[in-house]
Amino acid sequence: TFINNSHIVKIACMAQLVNVIPAISTIKNGISWRQSVYYPLYFASLYGRGESLQLKIDSPKYSTDNADDVDYIDASAVINNAEKALSFFIVNRSEKKNINLNFDLHDLHIHKIIDQQIINHDNIYISNTKDNPNAIIPKKTSIVSLQNDELNADIPALSYLFVRLELK
Repeated sequence: TFINNSHIVKIACMAQLVNVIPAISTIKNGISWRQSVYYPLYFASLYGRGESLQLKIDSPKYSTDNADDVDYIDASAVINNAEKALSFFIVNRSEKKNINLNFDLHDLHIHKIIDQQIINHDNIYISNTKDNPNAIIPKKTSIVSLQNDELNADIPALSYLFVRLELK
């Protein structure tokens, strides 16, 4: 949301990062560990620097009590010309369905995929705990392909996908 609205939001912060709505959980006089929500913030802080791109998403939709026609896919992208890199941050909100995603990158001169990591788990109720701090963490994946200047991925239900590309 911050990246997609960077033309309006010039600075933003995340409140309550520890224990209340935790990206990091702690025990008094004890250890701390990262929650799954930490990692999208981490990727955005490292690779969300540059120029935000306005993506055109054609995704299946759903409705809620508060909104109609909500895209299952939420995505943002940042191009960093100084680092010759393009980063995608993608969420599949569908509880049951994988969603096939295709981005046309013909005008961006992509050289290769540098990194692709996914955060998801078969158990949607799992969380990181002091006894299992790595229950849900980013994992290297190979679900993203680059063919004929098109980025393709079959994104699993309830998952977050980070993709970094090298520009020519």
